[in-house]
Amino acid sequence: MPTMGSPAGKTTFDLHRHGFHFDNSFDSILWDAIAVGPIRIPRVTFGGLCGGMGFAALDNFHADRPAPPQRGEDFPGAGVPAVGSGLHELIYRRHLASVGLSPAAIGVPMPGGRARVLPIHPENLLRYPFLRAAPERVRRHETRTSLRSLQGWLEEGYPMPLGLVSDEALTASHQVVAYDFTPGVHASLIQVYDCRYPDRPAQLIVAEDGSSCVLSVEGEPSQAWRAFFIPHYDPVPAADGAAWVGEENLQRADEDAS
Repeated sequence: MPTMGSPAGKTTFDLHRHGFHFDNSFDSILWDAIAVGPIRIPRVTFGGLCGGMGFAALDNFHADRPAPPQRGEDFPGAGVPAVGSGLHELIYRRHLASVGLSPAAIGVPMPGGRARVLPIHPENLLRYPFLRAAPERVRRHETRTSLRSLQGWLEEGYPMPLGLVSDEALTASHQVVAYDFTPGVHASLIQVYDCRYPDRPAQLIVAEDGSSCVLSVEGEPSQAWRAFFIPHYDPVPAADGAAWVGEENLQRADEDAS
């Protein structure tokens, strides 16, 4: 573990208050398998809704409201909100935003006819394949630049989403929320909310030269990432979030938090 200094960027984001209390066990299809003559396109999935859970947690922070109180055991089956529920709709729509897509009446239809979308911030999605294929010097530069930018945002009190680019399959890439920053001599320590581990602290250790980026959670194997970047994020108005989640859930969450 590198020697760390004192925290330089600490926000009031609280993973126990703003983060969800169930993990990212969603199975979401971007598009199903397609066959056109001899051309076959395999099924492509989101690999969960990590971006949606992260964006929605950030919305909770900006709206100064707790996350809904439900835990995995409150949902039968996969342990996550069912498709069609208000909470699933919230997370699904915020996941679309996390990859740069916005609902639009004349947009491209998503699987199941649930929404039509237009690419409003395509860089949110395209940076994953770009950084995965980019030369090492480019990845290091992106990571160093993102690290400095992240430190500035956190020092101003703003938690930020981070896109983690996988060394493995592109669909294994991930999103987390950074909320605390401690600089070190050779590496910086970033505290993150990782929706795969609800209510558990996670840390991202990033080398100052951008050569390594490792996520650790107590009791779990360390995970190395190829690079990271800061996706574009806009908060959803508090009233919109309340409508998606359901006022009864927000009331229960406030009661549990008090």
